[in-house]
Amino acid sequence: MMARLKNIISAKLAGTRGESITEVLVAIVISGLAILMLATVIATAVNVNQASRRAMNEYYAANNNVVTGGVSTTGSVSLTSDGGPISLADSDSVAVTCHVGTQADGTLVVSYVEQESGVTG
Repeated sequence: MMARLKNIISAKLAGTRGESITEVLVAIVISGLAILMLATVIATAVNVNQASRRAMNEYYAANNNVVTGGVSTTGSVSLTSDGGPISLADSDSVAVTCHVGTQADGTLVVSYVEQESGVTG
C-alpha cells in the first residue's frame, strides 16, 4: 500500500503534465472561501471596535456630566467606619462642595472638593 502511494506521488512529481481543471477549480473555491472568512473576521473586528468606542465615549460623557454639571448642595453628613460611628465637633467642621450625578448605566456618583485645601474625593 505504501509502496503504491509512493509510486503515485513520484510519478506525479516526475511527470510533465499540468494540473487538471478540476484541481484548479477546487483550489480557487478554497481560496475564495478563505478570503471570504478573512473579510468577515475583519468586518466583525471593526464593528466591535466601533461599539467599544461608542460605549467609552458615553461613559466619559456621563462622568464629565457628574463633574461639571452635577447638583451642588450643603447639608449635614453622618460618617461611620468599621470601628463604629465617627463624630465631628463644631470646631471640626470642614467646608466641601459636593457634586451628585448618575452615570449612563444609572449608577449614582458622588464627588466632593474640600474648599479650604482643595482635597478631592
